[in-house]
Amino acid sequence: MENKKNIIYHYCSFETFMLILSNKKIWLSDIFKMNDWSEENYLEYLLLKYLKGIKDNLIGDKKYIRYLENQDKNNFFNLNKKTKEYDELFYRINLFLIKNRLLKLKSTSFCRYICCFSKKGDLLSQWRAYANDGRGFAIGFDIDILKKLLKDTEIRLEEVEYIQKKDKIKKSELKKFEKKLPQIPYIDKDQELKQMIKESIIVNSDDDFLFSIDFSFFLRHILTNIMAKSYFDSELEKLSLQRLKKLTKIKSSVFSEELEYRMIMIEDKKNSKSKNIKFRKSKDENNLIRYQEFSLDCQGLIAEIIIGPKNNTSPKELLEYLKQLGSDNSHVENVYIRKSDIPYI
Repeated sequence: MENKKNIIYHYCSFETFMLILSNKKIWLSDIFKMNDWSEENYLEYLLLKYLKGIKDNLIGDKKYIRYLENQDKNNFFNLNKKTKEYDELFYRINLFLIKNRLLKLKSTSFCRYICCFSKKGDLLSQWRAYANDGRGFAIGFDIDILKKLLKDTEIRLEEVEYIQKKDKIKKSELKKFEKKLPQIPYIDKDQELKQMIKESIIVNSDDDFLFSIDFSFFLRHILTNIMAKSYFDSELEKLSLQRLKKLTKIKSSVFSEELEYRMIMIEDKKNSKSKNIKFRKSKDENNLIRYQEFSLDCQGLIAEIIIGPKNNTSPKELLEYLKQLGSDNSHVENVYIRKSDIPYI
Protein backbone atom coordinates (compact mmCIF):
# COMPACT_ATOMS: atom_id res chain seq x y z
CA MET A 1 0.00 0.00 0.00
CA GLU A 2 1.48 3.34 -1.06
CA ASN A 3 0.62 6.64 0.56
CA LYS A 4 -0.78 9.01 -2.06
CA LYS A 5 -0.88 12.17 0.09
CA ASN A 6 1.31 15.21 -0.55
CA ILE A 7 4.02 14.56 2.03
CA ILE A 8 7.35 16.04 3.13
CA TYR A 9 9.67 14.05 5.38
CA HIS A 10 11.70 15.00 8.43
CA TYR A 11 14.60 12.59 9.04
CA CYS A 12 15.64 12.16 12.67
CA SER A 13 17.32 9.85 15.17
CA PHE A 14 15.42 7.33 17.28
CA GLU A 15 15.64 9.57 20.36
CA THR A 16 14.44 12.68 18.52
CA PHE A 17 11.61 10.70 16.91
CA MET A 18 10.23 9.68 20.30
CA LEU A 19 10.51 13.25 21.61
CA ILE A 20 8.65 14.64 18.59
CA LEU A 21 5.80 12.17 18.89
CA SER A 22 5.43 12.19 22.67
CA ASN A 23 5.76 15.98 23.08
CA LYS A 24 3.97 16.79 19.81
CA LYS A 25 6.60 19.40 19.04
CA ILE A 26 9.27 19.91 16.41
CA TRP A 27 12.36 22.11 16.64
CA LEU A 28 13.40 25.01 14.45
CA SER A 29 17.15 25.48 14.95
CA ASP A 30 19.68 28.24 14.37
CA ILE A 31 20.38 28.30 10.62
CA PHE A 32 24.11 28.87 11.17
CA LYS A 33 24.50 25.63 13.11
CA MET A 34 23.48 23.56 10.07
CA ASN A 35 25.78 21.43 7.88
CA ASP A 36 25.98 23.91 4.98
CA TRP A 37 28.66 26.61 5.41
CA SER A 38 27.15 28.68 2.59
CA GLU A 39 23.76 29.37 4.23
CA GLU A 40 22.56 32.79 3.03
CA ASN A 41 25.94 33.40 1.35
CA TYR A 42 25.82 31.15 -1.70
CA LEU A 43 24.88 33.86 -4.21
CA GLU A 44 27.66 36.08 -2.91
CA TYR A 45 30.14 33.21 -3.21
CA LEU A 46 29.05 32.49 -6.80
CA LEU A 47 29.13 36.10 -7.95
CA LEU A 48 32.60 36.67 -6.54
CA LYS A 49 33.78 33.66 -8.57
CA TYR A 50 32.16 35.02 -11.73
CA LEU A 51 33.51 38.52 -11.08
CA LYS A 52 37.13 37.35 -11.16
CA GLY A 53 36.70 35.75 -14.59
CA ILE A 54 34.92 38.83 -15.94
CA LYS A 55 37.68 41.15 -14.69
CA ASP A 56 40.36 38.95 -16.29
CA ASN A 57 38.54 39.10 -19.63
CA LEU A 58 38.21 42.89 -19.47
CA ILE A 59 41.86 43.43 -18.60
CA GLY A 60 42.86 41.16 -21.47
CA ASP A 61 41.15 43.43 -24.01
CA LYS A 62 43.54 46.20 -25.18
CA LYS A 63 40.70 48.29 -26.61
CA TYR A 64 38.96 48.19 -23.23
CA ILE A 65 42.17 49.29 -21.51
CA ARG A 66 42.38 52.30 -23.84
CA TYR A 67 38.72 53.05 -23.10
CA LEU A 68 39.43 52.97 -19.34
CA GLU A 69 42.45 55.23 -19.73
CA ASN A 70 40.78 57.80 -21.95
CA GLN A 71 37.09 57.46 -20.99
CA ASP A 72 36.32 58.16 -24.64
CA LYS A 73 32.75 57.20 -25.58
CA ASN A 74 33.86 56.51 -29.13
CA ASN A 75 36.30 53.94 -27.79
CA PHE A 76 33.46 52.26 -25.93
CA PHE A 77 31.31 52.07 -29.06
CA ASN A 78 34.24 50.39 -30.86
CA LEU A 79 34.44 47.59 -28.29
CA ASN A 80 33.24 44.17 -29.35
CA LYS A 81 29.87 42.88 -28.15
CA LYS A 82 31.38 40.43 -25.65
CA THR A 83 33.51 43.10 -23.96
CA LYS A 84 30.49 45.41 -23.62
CA GLU A 85 28.62 42.55 -22.00
CA TYR A 86 31.50 41.94 -19.56
CA ASP A 87 31.56 45.67 -18.79
CA GLU A 88 27.87 45.59 -17.89
CA LEU A 89 28.20 42.40 -15.84
CA PHE A 90 31.15 43.86 -13.93
CA TYR A 91 29.00 46.83 -12.90
CA ARG A 92 25.85 44.84 -12.08
CA ILE A 93 27.63 42.16 -10.05
CA ASN A 94 29.47 44.79 -8.03
CA LEU A 95 26.22 46.66 -7.45
CA PHE A 96 24.61 43.44 -6.21
CA LEU A 97 27.56 42.81 -3.87
CA ILE A 98 27.43 46.36 -2.51
CA LYS A 99 23.70 46.11 -1.79
CA ASN A 100 24.09 42.62 -0.37
CA ARG A 101 26.88 43.65 2.00
CA LEU A 102 24.95 46.73 3.13
CA LEU A 103 21.88 44.66 4.02
CA LYS A 104 24.02 41.87 5.42
CA LEU A 105 25.46 44.30 7.98
CA LYS A 106 21.93 44.85 9.28
CA SER A 107 20.92 41.19 9.16
CA THR A 108 22.59 40.70 12.55
CA SER A 109 19.42 42.25 13.99
CA PHE A 110 17.55 39.04 13.18
CA CYS A 111 17.65 35.44 14.42
CA ARG A 112 16.94 32.78 11.80
CA TYR A 113 15.53 29.37 12.67
CA ILE A 114 14.78 26.54 10.26
CA CYS A 115 13.48 22.98 10.27
CA CYS A 116 14.31 20.87 7.22
CA PHE A 117 12.22 18.36 5.28
CA SER A 118 12.62 16.40 2.07
CA LYS A 119 10.15 15.42 -0.64
CA LYS A 120 11.90 12.04 -0.68
CA GLY A 121 11.09 9.75 2.23
CA ASP A 122 13.62 7.02 1.59
CA LEU A 123 16.89 8.62 0.51
CA LEU A 124 20.18 7.06 1.57
CA SER A 125 22.07 10.35 1.94
CA GLN A 126 19.34 11.63 4.27
CA TRP A 127 19.34 8.46 6.37
CA ARG A 128 23.10 8.66 6.76
CA ALA A 129 23.29 12.38 7.55
CA TYR A 130 20.23 13.01 9.69
CA ALA A 131 18.85 9.70 11.00
CA ASN A 132 21.84 8.22 12.83
CA ASP A 133 23.14 6.39 9.77
CA GLY A 134 19.78 4.77 9.03
CA ARG A 135 18.88 3.80 12.61
CA GLY A 136 16.21 6.48 12.95
CA PHE A 137 12.96 7.39 11.25
CA ALA A 138 11.54 9.64 8.52
CA ILE A 139 8.36 11.36 9.70
CA GLY A 140 6.03 12.22 6.83
CA PHE A 141 3.96 15.39 7.29
CA ASP A 142 0.85 16.14 5.25
CA ILE A 143 1.99 19.35 3.56
CA ASP A 144 -1.52 20.75 3.12
CA ILE A 145 -2.37 20.36 6.82
CA LEU A 146 1.03 21.79 7.79
CA LYS A 147 0.44 24.89 5.64
CA LYS A 148 -2.91 25.47 7.33
CA LEU A 149 -1.29 25.07 10.73
CA LEU A 150 1.34 27.69 9.83
CA LYS A 151 -1.12 30.14 8.30
CA ASP A 152 -1.46 32.49 11.27
CA THR A 153 2.11 32.15 12.56
CA GLU A 154 5.44 33.88 11.86
CA ILE A 155 6.74 30.66 10.29
CA ARG A 156 6.80 30.12 6.53
CA LEU A 157 7.03 26.83 4.69
CA GLU A 158 9.26 27.30 1.63
CA GLU A 159 10.57 25.04 -1.10
CA VAL A 160 14.34 25.38 -1.44
CA GLU A 161 15.68 26.87 -4.68
CA TYR A 162 18.86 25.18 -5.93
CA ILE A 163 21.37 27.18 -7.96
CA GLN A 164 24.07 25.56 -10.04
CA LYS A 165 27.61 26.83 -10.23
CA LYS A 166 28.66 27.34 -13.86
CA ASP A 167 31.79 28.49 -15.65
CA LYS A 168 30.21 31.79 -16.69
CA ILE A 169 27.10 33.78 -15.85
CA LYS A 170 24.61 35.09 -18.39
CA LYS A 171 22.73 38.37 -18.07
CA SER A 172 19.44 36.48 -17.84
CA GLU A 173 20.74 34.49 -14.85
CA LEU A 174 22.09 37.59 -13.15
CA LYS A 175 18.70 39.23 -13.55
CA LYS A 176 17.13 36.40 -11.51
CA PHE A 177 19.77 36.89 -8.81
CA GLU A 178 19.15 40.64 -8.72
CA LYS A 179 15.49 40.03 -7.90
CA LYS A 180 16.59 38.36 -4.65
CA LEU A 181 17.53 41.78 -3.28
CA PRO A 182 15.09 44.65 -2.72
CA GLN A 183 15.43 47.99 -4.45
CA ILE A 184 17.44 50.47 -2.38
CA PRO A 185 16.72 54.18 -2.95
CA TYR A 186 19.60 56.28 -4.33
CA ILE A 187 21.74 53.22 -5.02
CA ASP A 188 20.18 51.26 -7.87
CA LYS A 189 20.14 54.16 -10.35
CA ASP A 190 23.01 56.26 -9.08
CA GLN A 191 25.10 57.18 -12.13
CA GLU A 192 28.06 58.42 -10.09
CA LEU A 193 28.19 55.08 -8.28
CA LYS A 194 28.00 53.30 -11.62
CA GLN A 195 31.00 55.27 -12.89
CA MET A 196 32.97 54.61 -9.68
CA ILE A 197 32.39 50.87 -10.04
CA LYS A 198 33.46 50.83 -13.67
CA GLU A 199 36.59 52.80 -12.85
CA SER A 200 37.48 50.48 -9.98
CA ILE A 201 39.58 48.44 -12.41
CA ILE A 202 42.74 50.52 -12.27
CA VAL A 203 44.95 50.23 -15.33
CA ASN A 204 48.34 51.89 -15.86
CA SER A 205 50.15 51.26 -19.11
CA ASP A 206 53.55 52.57 -20.04
CA ASP A 207 54.97 51.26 -23.31
CA ASP A 208 55.18 47.49 -22.82
CA PHE A 209 54.40 47.60 -19.08
CA LEU A 210 50.86 46.92 -17.95
CA PHE A 211 49.72 46.93 -14.34
CA SER A 212 46.11 46.26 -13.36
CA ILE A 213 44.24 45.60 -10.16
CA ASP A 214 40.58 45.07 -9.34
CA PHE A 215 39.90 47.81 -6.79
CA SER A 216 36.19 46.93 -6.60
CA PHE A 217 36.72 44.83 -3.46
CA PHE A 218 37.95 47.88 -1.52
CA LEU A 219 35.29 50.06 -3.11
CA ARG A 220 32.51 47.74 -1.95
CA HIS A 221 33.76 47.74 1.64
CA ILE A 222 34.35 51.49 1.80
CA LEU A 223 31.01 52.38 0.22
CA THR A 224 28.90 50.03 2.32
CA ASN A 225 30.44 51.38 5.53
CA ILE A 226 29.63 54.94 4.41
CA MET A 227 26.14 54.02 3.17
CA ALA A 228 25.30 52.23 6.41
CA LYS A 229 25.58 55.59 8.17
CA SER A 230 23.46 57.38 5.57
CA TYR A 231 20.26 55.39 6.12
CA PHE A 232 18.04 55.05 9.14
CA ASP A 233 18.54 51.71 10.88
CA SER A 234 14.81 51.00 10.69
CA GLU A 235 14.86 51.53 6.92
CA LEU A 236 17.80 49.17 6.34
CA GLU A 237 16.44 46.56 8.74
CA LYS A 238 13.18 46.43 6.79
CA LEU A 239 15.10 45.92 3.54
CA SER A 240 17.40 43.41 5.23
CA LEU A 241 14.38 41.34 6.26
CA GLN A 242 13.22 41.24 2.64
CA ARG A 243 16.68 39.97 1.65
CA LEU A 244 16.65 37.25 4.30
CA LYS A 245 13.25 35.96 3.20
CA LYS A 246 14.74 35.23 -0.22
CA LEU A 247 18.24 34.04 0.68
CA THR A 248 17.26 31.63 3.48
CA LYS A 249 15.72 29.32 0.88
CA ILE A 250 18.66 29.21 -1.56
CA LYS A 251 21.22 26.40 -1.64
CA SER A 252 23.89 24.98 -3.91
CA SER A 253 22.73 22.44 -6.49
CA VAL A 254 25.10 19.88 -4.90
CA PHE A 255 22.27 19.36 -2.38
CA SER A 256 19.53 19.14 -5.02
CA GLU A 257 18.76 15.44 -4.55
CA GLU A 258 17.30 16.31 -1.15
CA LEU A 259 14.35 18.19 -2.72
CA GLU A 260 14.25 20.21 0.48
CA TYR A 261 11.43 22.16 2.07
CA ARG A 262 12.03 24.43 5.05
CA MET A 263 10.02 25.85 7.89
CA ILE A 264 11.62 29.29 8.31
CA MET A 265 11.23 31.70 11.20
CA ILE A 266 12.97 35.09 11.14
CA GLU A 267 12.74 36.95 14.43
CA ASP A 268 13.79 40.50 15.25
CA LYS A 269 16.14 40.31 18.23
CA LYS A 270 14.60 43.47 19.70
CA ASN A 271 11.17 41.79 19.81
CA SER A 272 12.44 38.31 20.58
CA LYS A 273 10.59 36.41 23.28
CA SER A 274 13.58 35.00 25.12
CA LYS A 275 11.40 32.64 27.14
CA ASN A 276 10.62 30.76 23.90
CA ILE A 277 14.30 30.20 23.09
CA LYS A 278 15.82 26.92 24.22
CA PHE A 279 19.24 25.32 23.83
CA ARG A 280 20.38 21.81 23.02
CA LYS A 281 23.74 20.20 22.43
CA SER A 282 24.91 19.54 18.89
CA LYS A 283 25.00 16.03 17.46
CA ASP A 284 28.78 15.83 17.92
CA GLU A 285 28.41 17.27 21.45
CA ASN A 286 30.80 20.18 20.91
CA ASN A 287 28.38 23.09 20.52
CA LEU A 288 25.20 24.66 21.86
CA ILE A 289 22.36 25.14 19.37
CA ARG A 290 19.64 27.71 19.88
CA TYR A 291 16.16 26.51 18.87
CA GLN A 292 12.43 27.18 19.19
CA GLU A 293 9.60 24.67 19.43
CA PHE A 294 6.56 24.42 17.18
CA SER A 295 3.44 22.53 18.25
CA LEU A 296 2.25 19.62 16.09
CA ASP A 297 -1.08 19.31 17.88
CA CYS A 298 -3.24 18.89 14.80
CA GLN A 299 -5.28 15.89 13.69
CA GLY A 300 -3.83 13.92 10.78
CA LEU A 301 -0.69 16.06 10.51
CA ILE A 302 1.65 13.05 10.49
CA ALA A 303 0.60 10.94 7.52
CA GLU A 304 3.45 8.45 7.24
CA ILE A 305 6.40 7.05 9.18
CA ILE A 306 9.25 5.25 7.45
CA ILE A 307 11.49 3.04 9.56
CA GLY A 308 15.17 3.44 8.72
CA PRO A 309 17.15 0.70 6.92
CA LYS A 310 19.25 -0.05 10.05
CA ASN A 311 16.33 0.32 12.46
CA ASN A 312 15.12 -3.08 13.71
CA THR A 313 11.73 -1.83 14.87
CA SER A 314 8.85 -3.62 13.13
CA PRO A 315 5.79 -1.72 11.81
CA LYS A 316 3.65 -3.71 14.28
CA GLU A 317 5.77 -2.62 17.26
CA LEU A 318 5.71 0.99 16.12
CA LEU A 319 1.92 0.90 15.78
CA GLU A 320 1.65 -0.38 19.36
CA TYR A 321 3.85 2.50 20.54
CA LEU A 322 1.64 5.04 18.75
CA LYS A 323 -1.47 3.60 20.40
CA GLN A 324 0.19 3.95 23.80
CA LEU A 325 0.32 7.70 23.27
CA GLY A 326 -3.33 7.52 24.38
CA SER A 327 -5.91 10.22 23.76
CA ASP A 328 -3.15 12.62 22.71
CA ASN A 329 -2.36 10.75 19.49
CA SER A 330 -4.65 12.59 17.07
CA HIS A 331 -1.56 13.90 15.24
CA VAL A 332 -0.68 10.29 14.27
CA GLU A 333 -4.17 8.89 13.64
CA ASN A 334 -4.39 6.65 10.57
CA VAL A 335 -0.65 6.99 9.98
CA TYR A 336 0.84 4.77 7.30
CA ILE A 337 3.92 2.85 8.51
CA ARG A 338 6.49 1.10 6.36
CA LYS A 339 10.09 -0.07 6.36
CA SER A 340 12.76 1.53 4.21
CA ASP A 341 13.33 -0.24 0.88
CA ILE A 342 17.07 0.54 0.93
CA PRO A 343 19.33 -2.51 1.47
CA TYR A 344 21.73 -0.69 3.78
CA ILE A 345 23.30 -2.54 6.72
